[in-house]
Amino acid sequence: AGGVAGSLEVAAAEIAAVVRAWDSGLAAGVDGLSGDHLKELIKHPRGDPEAQALLSALARVTGLFASGLVPAGAARLLGASRLVALDKPQGGVRPIAVQSSLRKLAAGVLWARHSSEVQQAQLPLQLGAGTPGGTEVIVSLAALHAEAHPHHVLLACDMANAYGSIFRRLVLEEVHKRAPALFPYIACFYGGHGAVGFAEGGGL
Repeated sequence: AGGVAGSLEVAAAEIAAVVRAWDSGLAAGVDGLSGDHLKELIKHPRGDPEAQALLSALARVTGLFASGLVPAGAARLLGASRLVALDKPQGGVRPIAVQSSLRKLAAGVLWARHSSEVQQAQLPLQLGAGTPGGTEVIVSLAALHAEAHPHHVLLACDMANAYGSIFRRLVLEEVHKRAPALFPYIACFYGGHGAVGFAEGGGL
């Protein structure tokens, strides 16, 4: 259900499918809403009118998010990530950025609808997103290449903060060109500067 001009029509069943596919124990983002919260709230939608009403409301909100129809202030807040600092085994800290569950809902719906076209646009250069057994494919291809070209050198690069360092303008241009249905969502939440906050004492 949309309700707002230009908003993507999202069905309650799509929301339920995305939420149920999430792993249990997913942490909450800046909105304080975890995946487990949503799973419990929609557990029995057919026999619970309140659960059905919640699914319908989430479908409308998700449609707005997916369409990029979010007020600038709300987009900045819900586009921010909650950082959780984890100790690395060899020392140092690994920051884990946790997104808003509402944002993840919209991304999940869009991915369910458009994953095949995104995968086709990325192949054969990117096998990490949506490609079954992507890691095994990469390892097998590398092994075959090394066998066919024993004098070649394979270089594996591990870049620090790779995703956080890419030029967003280039990403936006490629999304607009190759997966235009995703562009309103991507532009809304990735078109400006990102914000993060550390979780401390249950707050942010």
